[in-house]
Amino acid sequence: MAKIAMKTPLVEMDGDEMTRIIWQIIKDELVCPYVDLKTEYYDLGLENRDRTDDQVTVDSAEATKRLGVAVKCATITPNAARVEEYGLKQMWKSPNGTIRALLDGTVFRAPIVVKGIEPTVTTWKRPITIARHAYGDVYKNAEMRVDGPGKVELVYTAADGTELIVHVGIDTVEMRGVGFSYLVRVGDEVRVGQRLLSFDRGAIRDAGHPDIVVTVFPGTLEGRRLDDLREPGEIAHGERVCVIGRVEG
Repeated sequence: MAKIAMKTPLVEMDGDEMTRIIWQIIKDELVCPYVDLKTEYYDLGLENRDRTDDQVTVDSAEATKRLGVAVKCATITPNAARVEEYGLKQMWKSPNGTIRALLDGTVFRAPIVVKGIEPTVTTWKRPITIARHAYGDVYKNAEMRVDGPGKVELVYTAADGTELIVHVGIDTVEMRGVGFSYLVRVGDEVRVGQRLLSFDRGAIRDAGHPDIVVTVFPGTLEGRRLDDLREPGEIAHGERVCVIGRVEG
């Protein structure tokens, strides 16, 4: 029997641990005997991601944009224990999050239905497809460990060097992070409209703190000016607080 021909290769993203073994068995027994498989191979195993400083993940996403189709195996998003276990250079971000961000669209997930393998919920007769935006904030969070009491600030530094500190609530350092989630890491580049932080206003009030947000320019504004500075009050999502302009002349 002639194999099914492939005109365009697909992106093959290998994974970690048992996934690598299972995927190889699937190819050897279920795919390659029947399909003239053509792939661009990328090893997304944790060791190789560490060896390439995670460049292999970026390369696999760019290949997906070029070829249009990819098959990805399960990968490990390392925690502190994995960093020690594998001797990693750093705690690398989720490959799924990196790939979704670079694809910058919507990711669809649908099950592969195999005759003889019935779903757990027997009343589901049709496949369920899940769509999610590629910029999922769940992959933008960050972990931070501090050694003692102190003050935590969210600092935004513009391309021209202007710094803006955002204080959420008054004396909320006493809450020790409860109700707060940072969605970016130190040094990340951000785009217009990107969420930097989420917080629970109810938790702040319940802790006995005012839930106001204070913005501070800690450095000099020499050569720049503030325009359209908003008066204190409620600000809706997307509204400007101020505009930083340059002094001409």
